This record gives sequence, C-alpha cells and structure tokens, in this order.
Amino acid sequence: MPYVLQMKTFEEKSRYLKGLFEETYIKDIIDRNQIKNSEEVLEVLLDFVSSAVGSLSSSLKVQNKSKNLIVFLK
Repeated sequence: MPYVLQMKTFEEKSRYLKGLFEETYIKDIIDRNQIKNSEEVLEVLLDFVSSAVGSLSSSLKVQNKSKNLIVFLK
C-alpha cells in the first residue's frame, strides 16, 4: 500500500483503500462461498463487527457469525 503515501487528499486515500479492501477481501469471500446477494452480506457483517467495537470479541465469534450468515444467504 505504499501508493497511498503519494496521494494528497484524504478522499483519494479513502477511495483507494476502500476499493483495495473490496477487491481483495470482499470479492474473495463472495466468490469462494458463492454468495449471490453480496450487499446484504456486507451490511449484516458490518453491523455485527460495528456492534462489537469496545467489547470483547474473538475470531471464533466472527467466524461463527460469518458461517451462519453464509449458510442463511445461500
């Protein structure tokens, strides 16, 4: 991500990092699990992760929530 250092505005950096995140992580998750309604998946996962800010959470909780969500949306 050294390319970000060359960008001058916050908006450019934000847009680049968001695109990188979506292309690298989200697309891989959607393709690997053959999820059809990706917008709904993102909304539910982001709500879950956002609600866990400031509380104790574990990778196991996130993994279980993701598995349940993927099964539900297939």
